[in-house]
Amino acid sequence: MSVQRLSRNPDLVPCELIVDGYAVPYIEVLEHPDGHFSLTLMRPGCSPLFGMDIETEDELGRWAPMLAQAMAVSAGRTSHGENSRPHNPHGSNQIAVAEPVIPTAVEEIAAS
Repeated sequence: MSVQRLSRNPDLVPCELIVDGYAVPYIEVLEHPDGHFSLTLMRPGCSPLFGMDIETEDELGRWAPMLAQAMAVSAGRTSHGENSRPHNPHGSNQIAVAEPVIPTAVEEIAAS
């Protein structure tokens, strides 16, 4: 896990969260002057969904792999990183199923 600093803003430093060499999308990390981090889950074009403050870079390192996996799986991937691939390589979200057969009361009595 690494935090790649994107600017040298003296107040808050926006950072890109990198796990195993791959950026974690939709996660905004701000480094504060006192050394703690604000982590925010962003939704493109919308307001932030969730945020939390993290005291140290070590603590951020413990959260980062879990967040990376969660973001990858929620995006329809098998995992985060090098071995990531689409969860369903066939591109189909449904399979054809027959219409369900629901027995009626008369059929249940006849069968017993």
